[in-house]
Amino acid sequence: MSEGIKGKIEDAGHAAAEAAKKVGHKVAGGVEQAADWVKEKAHKVGEKAGQATEKAGDAVETAGQHIKDKSGI
Repeated sequence: MSEGIKGKIEDAGHAAAEAAKKVGHKVAGGVEQAADWVKEKAHKVGEKAGQATEKAGDAVETAGQHIKDKSGI
């Protein structure tokens, strides 16, 4: 009888380990998706920052030209 209980406990342990493994894989998959999303958003932010920097540079150049034109330099 003790072999029967021991076997059931071992089976339950294996089932719990297998369930934990499946949960771990699902969590890892979700983390990977989240990381990809963050990378995509960071890339978009970087592009927008580059565009804003370019526009600011253009504005400074235009303002400088207007100052030169007004001052006659």
